Amino acid sequence: MSLVASSRGPLAPRGALASRGPLATLDALRGRTLRLVGPLAPGLLRDRDARVATYGLVAVALAFALTSAAPVALLMVGPLVLGVPHLVADVRYLVARPGLHRRAGFWLCGAAPACLSFVEPRAWVSTSAVVGAALIARARVGWRVAVALGGGALVFACFSLGRVADVALAHAHNVVAVALFVLWSRRRTRLRLVVVAASLLAALAIALGALDGGPAARLASGDAGALVDALAPLADPVLSVRAALVFAFAQSVHYAVWVRLVPEEDRPRPGLRSFTSSWRALALDLGRPLLALAAVAALGLAAWGALELAAARDGYLRLAVFHGPLELGAATLLLLEGRGRVRLEGRGRGGRGGTS
Repeated sequence: MSLVASSRGPLAPRGALASRGPLATLDALRGRTLRLVGPLAPGLLRDRDARVATYGLVAVALAFALTSAAPVALLMVGPLVLGVPHLVADVRYLVARPGLHRRAGFWLCGAAPACLSFVEPRAWVSTSAVVGAALIARARVGWRVAVALGGGALVFACFSLGRVADVALAHAHNVVAVALFVLWSRRRTRLRLVVVAASLLAALAIALGALDGGPAARLASGDAGALVDALAPLADPVLSVRAALVFAFAQSVHYAVWVRLVPEEDRPRPGLRSFTSSWRALALDLGRPLLALAAVAALGLAAWGALELAAARDGYLRLAVFHGPLELGAATLLLLEGRGRVRLEGRGRGGRGGTS
């Protein structure tokens, strides 16, 4: 049931909230909040495009503020808090919802680079997903051949450049997330481009030195210096810090895209959705065993981070290496097939894709 509709009903007694389950309690509290603030911005409740744009602009502003105020914490703690939810969203929206797991070719050509990346976490492995996606795409042969050849050239370049390509791809994959957000929408609206423009302008401002000095200076000293060396091994220390700051900002936007913006765009119905309905849809898409495993991973990383923050972050990065090839392959399929055809199998069987 739509949250907008549920929020119009009678409020639960105060004592009843404690006897409900956690999701029902959250829904009741959210309903109360919407009844209070809804009249102030009724358009956001009805208009999905305006809501997505608002979410996106808030995410960009928050990412910029955190990059300015606490870049080290953003780089170290951010992956432990939002990393696993963003990986779950990757699997849900790039594999389960489109039904790619039902394609035999996906396991042969698409999933193979993701699995190989656990053994060889290098850029050339990730970019090989472009070639695999071109081979299984349902598109004109000429386009598939052209993309496969271009992907092959990219794989060779990444293999030749080694660590330079690895660092470049780490930065580029944040851009891929924003591109997927643009490609994901079934509606043609310019509002989402406002989010893209805000992201690009903020990143450009950081690259040009808008955040030089202050908390950003901490990236160049102590243990944080290792982060800069890993993310931006440049000869000029000033440019290195700026590049690391751009990565911190872009990574935060990357997480926001998968945790908030893509779910909002993907939902067939334009209204808000309750926590209970969101959980049911998530469980239907991915299954409870996978969600339980994700919950264990998230809690384990959080506990590990409380004891050894740097080691926990490295552990998450080793866990997350598969999602780079997954995003590159999905982006390639979206470009070659178009959103509707990529999602056809997922929408056509069992009603899975139709959950509101």
